[in-house]
Amino acid sequence: MELPVVLFWTQDGRVGMEATQVLAARPDPEPVFSTMDRPRFLLRLRHPEREIRVFGPVELVHLPVEVIHPLPPLLAARMRIPGARALALPGDKTRQAILLVDGGERAQSTEWQ
Repeated sequence: MELPVVLFWTQDGRVGMEATQVLAARPDPEPVFSTMDRPRFLLRLRHPEREIRVFGPVELVHLPVEVIHPLPPLLAARMRIPGARALALPGDKTRQAILLVDGGERAQSTEWQ
């Protein structure tokens, strides 16, 4: 079994959001002034409907459910990132963990950089 996830980047690393929460992605038309050497994108989220700014590349992947691990309650309670739900450890060539978030939890924020 697999979970379709939209991956993107923030200053802190790779982040993923369940694909059903993302309606569309497009390049950010505003000029970019950042220390990250990555293009910015706008993701249009389903609920609440809004756009958020993220760093690319933005990609759709299918994560095996075996690599997804819910955050322990203590860690979840101490997270600075609203909506953080789980870590995925895909074992791909990047060897980087992916923080899985619930996009609906960040209704007030449009900057995920």
